[in-house]
Amino acid sequence: MNFILSKYFIRFLTIFLLIFLSLKPFNWFCNYSQRCEPIFLSELLPSFEGKKPITVIPVAKNYNKFLEFETVTKNFTSVTGRKNIITYKVKNLTQSTIRFRPKFHIEPKDYAYYLIRKNCLCFEDILLKKGEEKELSFNFKVKKDFDENYLETAEERTIIVGYSIEN
Repeated sequence: MNFILSKYFIRFLTIFLLIFLSLKPFNWFCNYSQRCEPIFLSELLPSFEGKKPITVIPVAKNYNKFLEFETVTKNFTSVTGRKNIITYKVKNLTQSTIRFRPKFHIEPKDYAYYLIRKNCLCFEDILLKKGEEKELSFNFKVKKDFDENYLETAEERTIIVGYSIEN
């Protein structure tokens, strides 16, 4: 009986290792081709949240007169380690198809190091047909190092994160 159990255990372990080791090349391919969503095991595991509040201000800057671009998500409070989602709404105001790529920005600039972006709208071109409207989402969390490196003053614990669309 032990022989049969050890045989199944070895098969299970082999399959698990093959899947685990194949994730890294798959993620490299996704990052290079920008045609698929990378798989992160850390997203499947629970994350430990910090205790100090961080104010997040989502911003949508629109410099394109042919598009309507705005945030659906309002200002919110988060902590390090928490998974956050910001939703944006974009609408094509013309009678033709428009292709664009939003540009990511964060203020203060040095906070970009502490932001872990699960998906970024800036990695892909977005195509909108005439009059089409889409909701776009941006998933991120703040690294736990942020709590260790920044004081508790209100100005230093506010992150302005968003996207801009240019002509």
